[in-house]
Amino acid sequence: MYNAEQLQEKWAPVLEHTGLDSIKDSHRKAVTAILLENQERFLREERGMLNEVASSPTNSAGTGGLTGQEGDVCRHRCPAWP
Repeated sequence: MYNAEQLQEKWAPVLEHTGLDSIKDSHRKAVTAILLENQERFLREERGMLNEVASSPTNSAGTGGLTGQEGDVCRHRCPAWP
């Protein structure tokens, strides 16, 4: 679980940015810090997945995708598939 105080310290430059209206409600500030942390975590995980996909040697179109090879899922489930 999160320690809201630590997250508020981490995200203080965003939470207390002079170009934005100040967040006066302590609960709202804590929830906003948690949302920022969740967003950062999601973006890091997404970037990691994208890096894994990009570096995967099996990620190519000609490896049995829609090539019509025997055992191809689309050929067997789609009667109109040529």
